[in-house]
Amino acid sequence: MADLKFVVAIRDPIHGIIPITRPEYELTVSPYFDRLRYIHKTGAGFLVYPAQNQTRYMHSIGVMHLAYKILKQVLDTHIKRVDKKTWDSLWSTEYKPQDIYQIIRFAGLLHDIGHGPFSHTTEPILEWILKNNFKENYKEYKAKNIGSVHEYYSYKMITEVDIIKEIIENAGINPYDIAVLLSKETEIPEKKQLLHKPGIRVLRKIIESQIDADRLDNLLRDSYGIGVPYGYVDVDSIIKNMFIFPSDLEGEENLDLVHHIRSLGQIEDMLDARYKMYRWLYYHQKVNLYDIIIGRLTLKLLRDKIISPEDFHYVNYAREPGVYVDDNWLLNRIRDGYNLDPEGYYLLKGIYQQDYLPISLWRNYEEFVGIVKEATKAKNPFNMAQKVYNTLKYNPEEHFKQIRKMISSRIKNGNTSLLFSLRRPTTPYDWRDDEQILVYVGAKKVIPIFEISLYIQKLVEMGESYITFYTYFYIKNRKRGSFMHLFRPIRRIFVEYIRKLYSEEKISGT
Repeated sequence: MADLKFVVAIRDPIHGIIPITRPEYELTVSPYFDRLRYIHKTGAGFLVYPAQNQTRYMHSIGVMHLAYKILKQVLDTHIKRVDKKTWDSLWSTEYKPQDIYQIIRFAGLLHDIGHGPFSHTTEPILEWILKNNFKENYKEYKAKNIGSVHEYYSYKMITEVDIIKEIIENAGINPYDIAVLLSKETEIPEKKQLLHKPGIRVLRKIIESQIDADRLDNLLRDSYGIGVPYGYVDVDSIIKNMFIFPSDLEGEENLDLVHHIRSLGQIEDMLDARYKMYRWLYYHQKVNLYDIIIGRLTLKLLRDKIISPEDFHYVNYAREPGVYVDDNWLLNRIRDGYNLDPEGYYLLKGIYQQDYLPISLWRNYEEFVGIVKEATKAKNPFNMAQKVYNTLKYNPEEHFKQIRKMISSRIKNGNTSLLFSLRRPTTPYDWRDDEQILVYVGAKKVIPIFEISLYIQKLVEMGESYITFYTYFYIKNRKRGSFMHLFRPIRRIFVEYIRKLYSEEKISGT
């Protein structure tokens, strides 16, 4: 079997030297991929953790590298055990193993090419725009059962943007054999797809599953960027204990990506690291605040027609070299809005001058639980915190309207403004939709990891309980230090409001 021909290499602080092939190089220098150099991987996280300047560009190359390592590990062994007839049945009658390696590398490289500015920060805006302005695209997005809009955009760019599509086709690969790995589709026969279902299943799990190249690179790259140790999982051990295992799915011969029980401890470490990364980076109260600010100001730009919905459609991401819809572009448009309407775009000041940032009433989940305990005297404040959260999110505008009214009647400065953020809890492991981590325990027996790891069961329980809910306050054109004295009075008002809901039995589940 001929190896891939690597023509150039990129030095990466996470993975070292990453070699790339000629078509991969051509993709990286194309405008659509080059745009990823200017999109921060963790949104506004770099404003809180100054060294967290990782971009979607280098992350995508890292995912390509890890996806290839995983496939080399599992496919090299698998090939020794199958004859040509079995290969043709399970993988492809047209593709050779070398082609499969190139497919997984393309998929890793291009899986995030559809991201909007500031990555996940603008994801809700991408979906809102798609739903309201590009209804046919939205209908297709839902029909393909793709997890997020940026993944749908990646799918469309791989299959429709000429410069990307042609590079892939010139390498002898059908673009739909790459795009299908980003969706829940099992086949696209009208597109002359050459990959078969069992092969798709294995490749998709390398690109998108509970343990995939994307998550592994995320943990390594983000822990490096923010300077914490818990993201340094033993990736090599996890990969070396992965293999392809035959399975029977819906009465058909199939393949699964399986982990040997020898790597159970490393997998537990990985999921523990995901839990902590969400706690201390992705859902950090100040990162969350910057996300709110950028999201709100972007929506205002759309309402004020300073930008248009078309700007956020994938076909317009790179209109010409150097003119990209990226982080810099969006910040410049927000500055344009501020110059026209300083009051309306006031929150921009906090991005450039932290002295003008709103103040959070609590810094983390544990402080919120303490507030709930103070308000309700609950014996199980963690459970009560979940109930408070559920009550507030059911009709947030009405609740926050009442809190604002209480503040304005008691604090006589006349200018106090509030920001609220309610986000769904996340879990480090979601075993739904056939995404279980399968563990080989010997004697040709495979068991879902949730059934054999009490540690992971507890992690999931904690993840589902952890609430991402913050309340911020500020006074326009005044620095934080000048209204910090209002922190305790406003927090007491919030406690009083929760106590009132509790005494009136309006908190759900009480």
